[in-house]
Amino acid sequence: MRLKDLKTANRRKVVDVVLNHGPLSRIEISKAAGLSPSTVTGLVSSLLEDGLFIETGNKALTAGRSRTELSVNRNLGVIATLEVGRRSVLLTFFDLMLEPVHSEAISRDSLEGNALLVAVCNAVDRALENSSMVGDLLGMGLLYQEGIRAEDCTVMYSTGIQDATISLKDALFTQYKIPIREEHSQGYTITQVLDEADQDVSNAAVISIGSEVVVSVKVDDALVSLKGGATADITPMVCGEAYCDKSDEYEGGCIEFLLSLGEEDRIACVSRAVVSLCSLFSLDRMLIFGPDEIVTDKFVQGIEHVLTAVFGPESPWLEWLRGRQLASSDVSKTCAADIRRATLLLE
Repeated sequence: MRLKDLKTANRRKVVDVVLNHGPLSRIEISKAAGLSPSTVTGLVSSLLEDGLFIETGNKALTAGRSRTELSVNRNLGVIATLEVGRRSVLLTFFDLMLEPVHSEAISRDSLEGNALLVAVCNAVDRALENSSMVGDLLGMGLLYQEGIRAEDCTVMYSTGIQDATISLKDALFTQYKIPIREEHSQGYTITQVLDEADQDVSNAAVISIGSEVVVSVKVDDALVSLKGGATADITPMVCGEAYCDKSDEYEGGCIEFLLSLGEEDRIACVSRAVVSLCSLFSLDRMLIFGPDEIVTDKFVQGIEHVLTAVFGPESPWLEWLRGRQLASSDVSKTCAADIRRATLLLE
C-alpha cells in the first residue's frame, strides 16, 4: 500500500473509532484503532486543524494520568433526512453528534414530482437560513416509507437545452452538490432486527412482509451485500408473475395481494422464498415479520412444516415478529448516522 493510501486508511480508522466510541483520549484512540501513539498524535493534529475534531475540555483518566478527550465537532455541519410517505413528508436536521436540531412536516399530504422537489428545497433553504443551526449541509438521506418507491418521485428537470425526467435523488444532488443517499425505512427495520438478534447466532436472515417483501442476510456476523445494498427486494420471488403483471391493481402492494389469497397459497408463496434463501446461505436462524393478518399461527406452522420437509434436522430455527416497526425518529437517526459516516470517512 502506498504511503498516501496508508495515511488515508489510518485517518479513517481514527475517525471511525471516535464516531462510534467517542469522546476518547489520544491513547484510547490508539488502542481502539490498533495504531501507534505517534501515528494517532499526527492524525489527530491534522483532524483538529481541519476542524473535524475538537478537544472537549473533559479529562479521561488512563494509566493514572489525566488526558484530554477528543470528539467530533458537532458544529462542523448538519445532516438532513427526508421521510417521504403517502400522507406526509418530514424533514429533520441532525448535528454531527446525531442530535436533532430542527424538524418540520413539509406537507401533511402526499406530494409527487416537481411539487415535492420545490417543497423540499424551500423547506431546506428556509431552515438553513432562519434556524440556529451551525455549519454547512453535508449530506441528505431520502427515506421512502412503505408503499413509496424511488420511481414514484421522479422530477421533470430542465437543463436549459432540454427537459429530462430524473430521480428526486439526482435533482437534489444537482441543487445542493452534496452526497444524497436513498433508503427504505423498511430496510432499516430489518437490519436493526439482525443487529439485535442473539449474538451467539452468526448466520441469519430477516424477511419483512410489507408493501414489498425485503430481505437482509448476515453470514459470519457480517451483513451480506445484496442487490439493494444491505437489503434486497424479493417481492417477485414471493408473489410471482401473477402479482408482478398486475401490481398496479394492488394499492396496498404485496400485503394486499397476499391477503387476496387463501392461507395455503400464502404459505406456498412465502415458503418458496424461505427455501431459496436457506439453499443459498447456510442459516442458523430465520426471522420473519409482518402484519398480524398474515403471520397467523397456522401460517407459521405451515412454513415450519415446509422447511422441515426440505431440510430435515438442518432446518434453521424460525422466529416470528408480528407487526415489528422502528419508530420514525429511530429510522431517521440511523440513516443520518450512515450518511455521517460515509461523509466524514469519504466512503
